[in-house]
Amino acid sequence: MSRSHHVGILLSIPALIFDLDGTLIDSTPVYAEAAHRAFHECDVRYTEEEFHQLAVGIPLKVWLTEKGIPEEQIPIVADRRDALVIELFETKVAWREGALEAITYLSSRVPLALCTGAWTKTIEAIDTKLNLKKLFPVIIDGDAVKPRFKPDPYGLKLAAEQLGVSCQHCVYAGDQLFDMLAAKAANMTGILIPGTHTTMTEELRETTDKSFDDWNGFLEWVKTMS
Repeated sequence: MSRSHHVGILLSIPALIFDLDGTLIDSTPVYAEAAHRAFHECDVRYTEEEFHQLAVGIPLKVWLTEKGIPEEQIPIVADRRDALVIELFETKVAWREGALEAITYLSSRVPLALCTGAWTKTIEAIDTKLNLKKLFPVIIDGDAVKPRFKPDPYGLKLAAEQLGVSCQHCVYAGDQLFDMLAAKAANMTGILIPGTHTTMTEELRETTDKSFDDWNGFLEWVKTMS
């Protein structure tokens, strides 16, 4: 698809699909608090440096194994962490600054959908706090797409199908390279709204059709086309 086609789509925006974690919300504080509490309850001792390794992407069970936690205790710690994550999503998760204002503005003007790798139970917990289902009539979650997670375009194509809009007329907004790769593979226009964990690389810049520094910039741009 040509760059000029993407520009044309951006000027009309027939439908918008959004990533969730990192784009609309930042779940890092939730997972950090859940882990700290679970480790305290289960008497897992660690340094801040060790915890940082977990925070930057090492799977919890791998991290616990490397810490020398007995094999039979690992699922107990992991299950407690996961239960606390759900509990905290119901009470403490928050929109990224400017995201709710933008989504509220768009919800009465453009068909909206979510496409996320989060599991259904996680979406249900977040919905308790943020009312996602009221804003997004279509939500494609991890249970609907597994094992075909982004950058596989399957979830985006499913969202477009449920919105009743062709993929080439959809705009997808995310915060990571795999989001932009998924948009490209789905024949959609890709918008980047960088978040806390976005690493700007040359490949990400080349794959992105349009980017904004934050949600406020995105909303200002949308309003100029309304």
